[in-house]
Amino acid sequence: METGLVSVIITTYKREFSMLKEALDSVLAQTYARMEIIVVDDNGEKGERSLQIEEGLKAYPQVRYIKLPDNSGAQVARNTGIQASSGEFIAFLDDDDLWEPKKLEMQIPCFEDPQVGLVFCQGYVFEDGDMEHRRLYHREGTFKETVDFDGMLENDTVGTTSQAVVRRSALDDCGMFDVALPARQDYEMWLRILKRYKGAGVDVPLFNMRIHKGERITSHPMKGIRGYQKVYRKYKKDFKKNKAARTNMLNEICWRLWKQAHRYPESMVYAVRLFFVNPGFVLKKGLMGKLRRVIKWLLAVLLSALLLFAAWQKIQADQNTLELSFYHVKSEKVKEGFRIVQLSDLHLKEFGEKNRDLVERVNALSPDIIAVTGDMNMEHNDDYHVVLDLCRQLVEITDVYYVMGNHELVDYAHRKTGIRDDIEKTGVHMLFNHAEMIQVNGNEICIGGLINEPYNYVEYGGKKFMDEYVRSEDFKLLLVHYPEYFMGELEDMPVDLALCGHTHGGIVRLPYIGGVYATEQGFFPPVHRRAARSKWIRGHCQQGAGREP
Repeated sequence: METGLVSVIITTYKREFSMLKEALDSVLAQTYARMEIIVVDDNGEKGERSLQIEEGLKAYPQVRYIKLPDNSGAQVARNTGIQASSGEFIAFLDDDDLWEPKKLEMQIPCFEDPQVGLVFCQGYVFEDGDMEHRRLYHREGTFKETVDFDGMLENDTVGTTSQAVVRRSALDDCGMFDVALPARQDYEMWLRILKRYKGAGVDVPLFNMRIHKGERITSHPMKGIRGYQKVYRKYKKDFKKNKAARTNMLNEICWRLWKQAHRYPESMVYAVRLFFVNPGFVLKKGLMGKLRRVIKWLLAVLLSALLLFAAWQKIQADQNTLELSFYHVKSEKVKEGFRIVQLSDLHLKEFGEKNRDLVERVNALSPDIIAVTGDMNMEHNDDYHVVLDLCRQLVEITDVYYVMGNHELVDYAHRKTGIRDDIEKTGVHMLFNHAEMIQVNGNEICIGGLINEPYNYVEYGGKKFMDEYVRSEDFKLLLVHYPEYFMGELEDMPVDLALCGHTHGGIVRLPYIGGVYATEQGFFPPVHRRAARSKWIRGHCQQGAGREP
């Protein structure tokens, strides 16, 4: 590590080189001389953009270029740059933003206080191509030259990574960016640093944030909202100690759900939580004369809660009831019809001794394929004979194809149990990020299984498998435990039929409305609401539900 050296990390993804060049030139125009510049290319496999970058950087021999083999996300790219850097201080710049010439010169002296781990600054926001009409990044009068953990918990007074300079030793102490978060990784990083170090701000506009139509996290409101939700859960104990911070965070999530994502039912749930945390805030912030509307709204919420309670009681009564749900799917690739029975998320539930009732119902359906989409076991459970007994009986009916859910993966990948081998020994086809070609009633079917969780889709080979899988011209039947894939990575994938599990169709379901709450998707999950008009089928089975294309 070189004392006084600033490592400038620029991550780039889906940008024309001309924009990256502007960012680079703004760094090279710095009046602070001791710098190393690292560009991390997150565009994945060699393509036109990467070739443009490589060619363009030939004019910048002082820049170190790192190309990631796959698109891994901005935080993986930033962490890669951090690991490759050698400076005492780390500064970040997005490829679409710009620095003012004196940025580093004015920020680095703040580190003379050894307790300072993070230095931020005021800046400008400008519309692409219009630098003449810039506005302040922090509204006038709101900038704080010092910030601590509690203050940051209450309001993000730092903001974007493009303004931040961090002491390298602070990153060594606190860790790098959390790649498990879908968004707000910068906010969470500043919180982590400020738990141990001071934050200092320079109230001078020293960076320029560009607003444009290209790829930005702000173009995906639900990612930002889910990022806030995960930060809230990660620091839940701290938020509970700080009423103002808890109030602001719940209000932020509630507002974004309503205004940006138009997720009104989920927004109302957060509004109720906010009311119980700080009723005075809710009433005071409301418009004058709207109190009666608030009271009516609360009564409606209470009535809804009573209805949900009644529904929950019925669900409890139905726990030991087998329910069959039939779906008919048409495809030009199918010559003769065939039947699939899907089982998912039984979690060691048995219907009759050794699942006799369930097996009899499945057998009566005369399936051509049995698809199992995971979570038949419970994680941290070594006695899964219920799963093995069921598999042994199912393979006597027809071919069984199985993709692991998160409960099996925890035991297989982290606890290193033999659950995968034991299931395969029963004669089940375990699909583990691979596909098999099968013939059913004269139809050529490419049946594949995607086992990864969405956040490690790239890291553990899911993306590589899917890129190859979708090239098949045959009928593509995909088993994937997580329906959340179809809200993001797989939404436009040319898959003919996908069977999913995980969310149980909503832990609570209402007639005509569908799922009320689902794991990872929150309240009123959109995946289930739009399934009827999508080209894939969700696995929202109660124990033992069947599917028939």
